[in-house]
Amino acid sequence: MEKFWIFLSFVMVFIGLMLIIIIGLVGGEDRTEADVAVGGFVGPVPFGFASSPGMLKFLIVMLAVMFAIVILPILMKYPK
Repeated sequence: MEKFWIFLSFVMVFIGLMLIIIIGLVGGEDRTEADVAVGGFVGPVPFGFASSPGMLKFLIVMLAVMFAIVILPILMKYPK
């Protein structure tokens, strides 16, 4: 089971890096402002900071998806 989590973490980091590279290449040169969002988990508690309300909504959705990816396999392994 540990190999699955290690593999999943590498896949998520790889996807994030690829998105950053693709957006950087396709973004264009006329764009001078960028919206930024940073988030994560401290234990089971999510946290996040963003430079615009739209990015904060996007961050909340992404944190919910990441939480579901982590918690659903655990819940399916140990049903009540």
